[in-house]
Amino acid sequence: SYNETAYYFSTSNDIKKPLELLMNFVQTLQISKESVEKEKGIIVQELNMYQQMPDNRLLMETFSSLFQNHPLKYDIGGDAESVCATTLEELQQCYCRNYHPSNMVLFGIGDFDVEAVMQLIRENQDKKEFSNQPRLYRKEVVEPHEVARKEYRFAMDISIKKQAIAYKLTGLKDSSMRNRMEWCFKIMLDAYFSSLNPEFQAWIDGGIINDYIGSEVDFGEDHGLIMFYGESNDEMRFKDIVAKIWKRMQQEAVDKEMVERLKRRYFGQSLRSLNSFDDIAITYIRNYFE
Repeated sequence: SYNETAYYFSTSNDIKKPLELLMNFVQTLQISKESVEKEKGIIVQELNMYQQMPDNRLLMETFSSLFQNHPLKYDIGGDAESVCATTLEELQQCYCRNYHPSNMVLFGIGDFDVEAVMQLIRENQDKKEFSNQPRLYRKEVVEPHEVARKEYRFAMDISIKKQAIAYKLTGLKDSSMRNRMEWCFKIMLDAYFSSLNPEFQAWIDGGIINDYIGSEVDFGEDHGLIMFYGESNDEMRFKDIVAKIWKRMQQEAVDKEMVERLKRRYFGQSLRSLNSFDDIAITYIRNYFE
C-alpha cells in the first residue's frame, strides 16, 4: 500500500519451515543487474495494464488532481520512466534502509506455542548480522490548500461515465484525532450518501446513480481527503447531489437514532472481522506502526 509492504504466508502444517523461509527471504537481497533489467519490462507492462482499468485510473487521476506536492499524487508503482531509470545500486540502498529489523514487525496468528515460535525467531536472528541504521523519518511535505487541477477528464471505452468528486482536507498530527475524525466522517457519509438516505432510491429511479457508488475518507499527518464516486451519464445532477450532501455535512447534525444504528452496524462488522486471520494481522500491524 502507500504506507507499508507486507510479505505473508498461511499454512495448515508445521510453522517452522515457512517461517524460516519468510525471515530469510526478507532479510537477504539476491538480485543482479540482469534480473533488474528483465523485471523492468514486466513492471512497465503491469503499469500499462492498470492504466486500462477504469476504476484504478479514476482513483489515480483524482489523487493527481487533488495534490500538488504530496506523494499520493504518484502511482505506488511509479511510471515507465521512473521504473526504467532505476538502478541496481538504488535498489540496494533502498533495501538496506527499509528492510532492517528496526523498521519491521513480524505478526503471527494461529494455534501454536508462542514461546517455541519466539525461540525459533531468536535463533534465526542470532545467526545474522545487521548494520546500525539511523531511524527513518517521513519527509515533511508542504501541501498548498489549493488543488492541483479543479477538473480533469479522460476518455476510456466504457458504457457509463465514471466520476469522482473529492475535497482536500488538512492533515492531523495526532493519531487518536485522525481516527476519531475518520469515524465522524464515515458516519456522516453512510447517513447521507448510501441507501440509508431516504432520497437514495429516488436517485436510482431517476438514473442519476446506479449500484456503483461510494465514498472514502482518509486522514494522515500531512494530508486529508474525502471522496465521492459513482457512475452516471447525468454529470451535473450527480455533482448537485454531492454538493448538497457536502453542505448538509457541514450544517446538519446526524439524527441520534441513525448514529446508534450505524454504531451497531460497525460493531457487527468488527466482530465478523475476527473470523478473518488476514484482517486481524493487517489491522494489528497498521495500528502498531501508527
